[in-house]
Amino acid sequence: MVRSIIILCCTLLLVPLLFAQENPNSDSNPNSDPSLIVQKISVEGLNEQNETLVLGLIETRVGKEISSESLTGDIRTLYRDTGLFSDVQVDVTPLETGGLHVKYIVTENPKIKGEISVIGNDKLSYRKLKSAIKLQPDSLFSEYILVKMQHEIHDIYLAEGFYLAQITPEWTLDPESNTVTVSLLIDEGERIKVSRVSFTGNEIVSEKTLLDLMKTRKGKRFRDAVLEEDLAKITEYYHNRGMMQVEIGEPKKEISDDKRTIHVEIPIVEGPQFFVGNINVKFKNTDKPGFSEEKIRKMLGLSKDEIFDKSAFQKGIENIQGAYSDKGYILANINPIPTYHPDGTVDIDLEISEGSVTVIDNIQIEGLGKTKDYVIKRELARLNLRPGEVFNVDNLQKAHQKIRLLGSFIRSVDFSPSLTANGNRRDLLVSIVENTQTGVFTIGGGYGTEGGVFGVAEIGETNLFGRAYRVHLKGEIGTRNRRTAQ
Repeated sequence: MVRSIIILCCTLLLVPLLFAQENPNSDSNPNSDPSLIVQKISVEGLNEQNETLVLGLIETRVGKEISSESLTGDIRTLYRDTGLFSDVQVDVTPLETGGLHVKYIVTENPKIKGEISVIGNDKLSYRKLKSAIKLQPDSLFSEYILVKMQHEIHDIYLAEGFYLAQITPEWTLDPESNTVTVSLLIDEGERIKVSRVSFTGNEIVSEKTLLDLMKTRKGKRFRDAVLEEDLAKITEYYHNRGMMQVEIGEPKKEISDDKRTIHVEIPIVEGPQFFVGNINVKFKNTDKPGFSEEKIRKMLGLSKDEIFDKSAFQKGIENIQGAYSDKGYILANINPIPTYHPDGTVDIDLEISEGSVTVIDNIQIEGLGKTKDYVIKRELARLNLRPGEVFNVDNLQKAHQKIRLLGSFIRSVDFSPSLTANGNRRDLLVSIVENTQTGVFTIGGGYGTEGGVFGVAEIGETNLFGRAYRVHLKGEIGTRNRRTAQ
């Protein structure tokens, strides 16, 4: 099917329209030509859609001067953005009483009949392609959306290494019911293989070292997504060896003439290698720091003149933050500022705003149905998490594990501090999600030639009376009577 977007303008109006386009704000000019003012707007071709909807979407308005720019925008909106119409035309004619009549002539999109058929996807499952299939049964058909689907599915195949894949959309219109059936014909071709991976510009790090970091390598199936992961690993490797200004360029991909193999060339600008310089600790708004400067440097874990390792640097910052949290400074802010110098050194300034030690004001527990409050508070108290004690993040993490281990009746636990009116005090909010089923009851029986009739009954409960008590009873009757309890 061929869809068209046509602006039909009267020949006599051509020159005035061009004049209006050059002066889009001329409708506010009292000297505007009255013959260029829109006096009437109508819509033809509507069956399912409402005219009010169309008039609300367009920019052209009665009383405003005509503008070819606005008309073009109207067509784009109605055809592409709404997905409601397969064809949009505009006819502009002069009225005998003066001014212009703008008529929008539309053809509504038919509805899609049945599921979208995907044919030929033998190597990639429908689930893999499903995210790109935007057209659904009983929705309005849009050629524009179908073309987008075609490109998105093709991109999925490219990312998986199918550089020969071809996606062909087909649709058939039933004029009587105004419905279409849609199919996507896929010729997957063969996955392309890597013939070689090479690098340019790597002087400090060897090609072998870089290749060992990558999953994209000779003989493997090529995938763009895997290559992106490889480039991230290479960047991280350089950063952890002090080359913070490394630039990994866009890989050059050269496909063989037979479209079966690909050569990947990765350009690298390594930049200088940096070594640790001075480490300065600056406390802000505190007279008595929670930790000494020496202790902070030790927790950072970097020494002067060693290679600047970005991962080790980030881990050191996390160590400092964690130490403050465990001491009750849950609002402490660690601001690391590295300064890179031309001589290859990097000075590190640590600006630390400790804030105040945060104390637990009250403990609020929400989400409990069957379980009693004191069961949770008991586990918190065992780890010094009670009103008047400091917020200790390490103990909170331990409490999380302890509460989960109470039994399967606890599905999830979450802690969060909430503001109070009492300065540095915070309420500890404990959110619990319980499992609705905490017990088991089974019964069964049978007949044996040796023992005759026998039966088995089992009762279990992991949260008896809501107090986290566990009980388990099992009984058997037959040639031998036996019962067990835990």
